[in-house]
Amino acid sequence: MRGVGIINVANVFGLGSIRPQKRLDLVVKLKPHSDLNNVDRLGVNRKTYRILDHEVTLVEIPVAPGRDTTRLVAITCLEHQLRSVGYDMAAEFNQRLLDKMSNESPGMGI
Repeated sequence: MRGVGIINVANVFGLGSIRPQKRLDLVVKLKPHSDLNNVDRLGVNRKTYRILDHEVTLVEIPVAPGRDTTRLVAITCLEHQLRSVGYDMAAEFNQRLLDKMSNESPGMGI
């Protein structure tokens, strides 16, 4: 543990804190805020990360001083869980936007 040293997780947190195996569903990559233009801000285009011969969803989050990085990662995890059960917020938003644009009369300045 950084700053503390080597610890025995089973002794400190109990045997329930140890798992012989666990599925990895999501990789979150924290990027400098200066890379904001290189990040998919809507979440429509998904990237993957290859690890141990498996493709895992990759989400890139720009971070900067003053941003609540913990909350951004937590919301990313919740959004990923919703996607895994079939609800895609980004696709829904995109469809609603397309529907709105198709219903607007020409020349309205969208």
